[in-house]
Amino acid sequence: MIFLGRLGLVLFVALVSLRCLANGPGEEPSVTPPVKSEIAKPEQTTKPELRTETKPESKLITKNESKVDKLESKSESEASKALKEAQAKRLYELFNKSFNRTQIAVFCLKDQDCYKPEDEVLKFSEINIKLLQKLEDLVAKNDIYAMFYRGLIAYERGLDYKDRASYIRDRDFISTANILNVYGNIQFRDARKYFQVPANAKHTEACKYLGEIYAKGYGVTRNPETAMGHFYCAALQYLKEGKNLNAELILKNMTETGIPNDARTVDIYAKIHGKAK
Repeated sequence: MIFLGRLGLVLFVALVSLRCLANGPGEEPSVTPPVKSEIAKPEQTTKPELRTETKPESKLITKNESKVDKLESKSESEASKALKEAQAKRLYELFNKSFNRTQIAVFCLKDQDCYKPEDEVLKFSEINIKLLQKLEDLVAKNDIYAMFYRGLIAYERGLDYKDRASYIRDRDFISTANILNVYGNIQFRDARKYFQVPANAKHTEACKYLGEIYAKGYGVTRNPETAMGHFYCAALQYLKEGKNLNAELILKNMTETGIPNDARTVDIYAKIHGKAK
């Protein structure tokens, strides 16, 4: 019995040693880890791109911003026009003031008590030339306001020559009257030239003065039809500006052109008296 027990112990030790040798030196018995079953992952679906629609509020804001931009550009344009008109008008006023001083100096030449009238005439004459040149420079830049005021200077000087000629009754001075009329016609032709572009742009006063030039034959052959067209332009602009009294004065000129029952005269009359269709 003892012998069998010892034999069993020896066999057991031998079996353990053989198993250790099979696993390699210093290694623990290999244990196969349990295989985990893979869980199928759900397929990722591509999400459709979301289209960002412009909200009505954003459209309204964009539209309002566009309107503001247009208003700002319009106000800048109007401000620029007002500045140009003020500049041209200032040159016109300075010229009239200087020209009147020149006239006073010329009349002073006949007075022995005047102090150096020749110097005054020369000084203001040079100022007049410089002011006219400044207006001419603006005219060269297609400034319609400078064109108008340069034309107005010529128109008023033409009237001045014409009036002075009309006062001459003595036959001995008829030649002087003729010369004054020639000077006046030269000024009227210059006025017509300067007024033309502003009138084409529907400048109210330019249309009015061109109408008078053609209606009365100032420096040109009298042309009632052309005069009527310019008067009609002036009347419409006055009505647009809310100046009904001025429009009525133009209507009077239209009726005096000698074209009876003209449709333009009827139209202005109807608009003034609220009977336009």
